[in-house]
Amino acid sequence: SYGWQSVQYTQMNPMVWSPTSPVGPFLLMSLDLYADDGTHLEVEREGIPLEVLTEQSSFASAACQFWDWEANNGLGAWVHSGLMNGENGCSSTHLSIVGMFMDVSAPLVELPSAADVFLEDAVVQYNFIAVIMIGAMLAINGVFHYWGHKQDEADMAKPVEMKKLGDGISGPRAQDDPVDYSSSGVAQLCRTFWNLAKRDHILVACFCRCEKMRVTRLQKAS
Repeated sequence: SYGWQSVQYTQMNPMVWSPTSPVGPFLLMSLDLYADDGTHLEVEREGIPLEVLTEQSSFASAACQFWDWEANNGLGAWVHSGLMNGENGCSSTHLSIVGMFMDVSAPLVELPSAADVFLEDAVVQYNFIAVIMIGAMLAINGVFHYWGHKQDEADMAKPVEMKKLGDGISGPRAQDDPVDYSSSGVAQLCRTFWNLAKRDHILVACFCRCEKMRVTRLQKAS
């Protein structure tokens, strides 16, 4: 002898928490068989399909699924294998929680996941930092250009210092010659390097006056 237990759910889907749960109208039934000693009997891979939910008419849009406890890494999920819908109810080759769903479209995610919230907060935070950094760079650039403009005005009022020209060996042949003609080799190398930096370096040149006033500090700053 054996016993059986059938439970139908029409108002609440006990598996609604699962991401695989279809939306829309549903009808669930849990059917279990037990031996005379109360042992649960596993019914699966039956040669002749079992008809369940036969009191319900199946429509073309209805889909029969069953709850597989081993799916989704042991958390369980709704699957289609081993079931099909007929004119009345569902045909199944095993017993489990069987559901007939009228709408099998993907469920709507109304609340963002924790990862989405974290990413959104991170994006807002880094966007705010980026705006501050861009604003600070623009402000520094504006102040630097204004300083260059004022220094150019001061340079125009100062007399131009002229070098004593020479033959290019003992003295410079041009006013903008960066070579230092001192007798000490180390001093000559260091001073020549410094003169080149004052003339051509992207940052140092902004703080040094052009000897021939060909390039303004504002142009160097730009």
